[in-house]
Amino acid sequence: MNSGLNSELPSLELPGGTVTFLFTDIEGSTRLLQQLGDQYAELLADQRRILRTAFKKWGGQEVDTQGDSFFVSFPLASDAIGAVVEVQRSVADHPWPEGTSVRLRMGLHTGEPRLADEGYVGIDVHRAARIGSLGHGGQVLLSETAAALVRDELPEGVSLLDLGEHRLKDIQRPEPISQLVIPGLSSDFPTLKSLDARLNNLPIQPTPFFGRKVELDALDELVSDPDVRLVTILGAGGMGKTRLALVVAEEQLLATESTNGKEAPRFPNGVFFISLAPLDSPDHLLSTIAKAVSFQFYQGVEPKKQMLDYFRDKGTLLIMDNFEHLLDGAEVLAEILQVAPRVKILATSREKLNLRGETVYPLQGMTFPTNGFEVDSAQTQIEDEYSAVKLFVQSAHRMHPGIELTLDDMRNVALICRLVDGMPLGIELAAAWIEMLSPEDIAAEIQDNLYFLEAERRDAPERHQSIRAVFDYTWKMVGDEEREVFEKLSIFQGGFTREAAERVTGASLKVLMALANKSLMQRAQDGRYEIHELLRQYAEEKLGRDQEKKDQLRNRHSEYFAEFVHQREAAIIGGDQGETLTEMDNIRVGWVWAVTREKIPEIRKLMLSLFWLYEFQGWYREAEATFEWAADLLRMDEPVGDKGIVFGYSLALLAVLSHRVGRYENVRQILRESWAILRQLDAQKEIAHANMFTVHLGITTD
Repeated sequence: MNSGLNSELPSLELPGGTVTFLFTDIEGSTRLLQQLGDQYAELLADQRRILRTAFKKWGGQEVDTQGDSFFVSFPLASDAIGAVVEVQRSVADHPWPEGTSVRLRMGLHTGEPRLADEGYVGIDVHRAARIGSLGHGGQVLLSETAAALVRDELPEGVSLLDLGEHRLKDIQRPEPISQLVIPGLSSDFPTLKSLDARLNNLPIQPTPFFGRKVELDALDELVSDPDVRLVTILGAGGMGKTRLALVVAEEQLLATESTNGKEAPRFPNGVFFISLAPLDSPDHLLSTIAKAVSFQFYQGVEPKKQMLDYFRDKGTLLIMDNFEHLLDGAEVLAEILQVAPRVKILATSREKLNLRGETVYPLQGMTFPTNGFEVDSAQTQIEDEYSAVKLFVQSAHRMHPGIELTLDDMRNVALICRLVDGMPLGIELAAAWIEMLSPEDIAAEIQDNLYFLEAERRDAPERHQSIRAVFDYTWKMVGDEEREVFEKLSIFQGGFTREAAERVTGASLKVLMALANKSLMQRAQDGRYEIHELLRQYAEEKLGRDQEKKDQLRNRHSEYFAEFVHQREAAIIGGDQGETLTEMDNIRVGWVWAVTREKIPEIRKLMLSLFWLYEFQGWYREAEATFEWAADLLRMDEPVGDKGIVFGYSLALLAVLSHRVGRYENVRQILRESWAILRQLDAQKEIAHANMFTVHLGITTD
């Protein structure tokens, strides 16, 4: 987490080194707003004045403020204590409008955060924020480090109350928490709102979680929706489904809902994580669920009925992790949801459960730079903007704590993230090599060999030890017909349409849907299908074992996209290149195959349309290189037939493009050769086109 300065704050120099952070806000601010209406603005102004007066007196500096919330830093922990004591007393004594009461919850933590251009960064900011969210109105909480610093310097009468250790969301180890007891103010509060306060079995995670804000917000909205009972996070192996589900579970464990004017836990009977990966049969599903929620079966009644009766009146969230290999047992979930209206289920799977009422949330890779970044970008800005980059950097620091990544290194980190399409497992496996290889070398190895992404991790399941293991695990769950089609689909680059898949590979809509349901590909909003690049390479390797089949597919692929471009030539010239540009990766592959295999009909269909596309996009250097390469491969000592015409015409187009990029010295020589060939072969159409281009540019062969 990092905090930039709010635009309404003065530009002040923030204290560095060891600092004490304060996070504070008003408990029940929404309720107060609804109760007071326009008068809430007056209340908020008074609250801000009280806080800012105390902050100024005690040397606190505002880092950020939003509504009724403040983030403040103090050079000395003792000054932070002085400020919060003064604030809590002033708030308690203040005459608030309509006889209301304002109760501030406050959290203090002392640490040594990194001070960057955009504010404080580091785990200490996270820890302080989490402590601030634990308490209740009127309560002041301190971390272990903050309490240790002020224990012997507390104001007269003020004391500390040890509240024990508490698990904080996104923080690895439990934190000892103390409460500040201020004479004359209440010191009796409900249980802290930590992960330990409510019934759960959520495992502690070994590393911090970051990024995925869009996904977390969307899943929180789905799980909070009273009409949504079953949500499935659907994604390929290695996408981070389990970790995301656990973070959602932590959020839901602490979530509350307003009932009859009172806040109550959203899931009063707990949130439970149920790992299904170890199971080899749906027969063990009931006992695994029972063990997770601490339910004991008894004799005399059928186990499923016991389970359904147990959940009937429970307000519970069940996290069913890795369901893809137990789909035959999915009916159990449907029965639980049918008899228990307050139970919700969040499942993770590589394949849809295909139950009525199932809401599917497709999960793809983390964010990464698609086209590099500015030379003067700060590393922290790059990390904060792109979660895939941040994951690599943090994973690299765990492997090699003293490593310092340069801006050139960061460019290669961005390339690594692009090569694995933001797949979290791929990023972590790549970062595991940082002790031996530079980011540049790691990127080169990935480009050269997909199966370079491998590492021995004793605490990871076998299927997550390498990219190959991830894909092999998925491959076992795919039927023979689906495997065959998926291998063929690897011929496409950058995605494909349903029509292209049917024409090139013979894939039916039913099989395409099955592959999408099994997370082997995704269907985008525009109707195109996309395959994760690493999965595509895996399928391409499988296909490559049958060279004859692969060559036949390449022929059909090239023929399809040659016709595709040819049919859109008029649209391209007319300025409508959008549909063609979408297929540019496939068009390039089809062009290369047509030229290398001397597929003259396809080359003739592609050549002029491709030229126009490059012309209107202004991609002159790529165009010149493309046609120069083609001319070299098509060159004939004695040009004859259609191949000779295509060779001569390619020279004419090459001359125009060389002129476009300013390589004038060879233009006339290329044109003379082109004219000679085309005239010799009486290629009137090509001569007319070439003449039109050269006259337009003012090029002559004289």
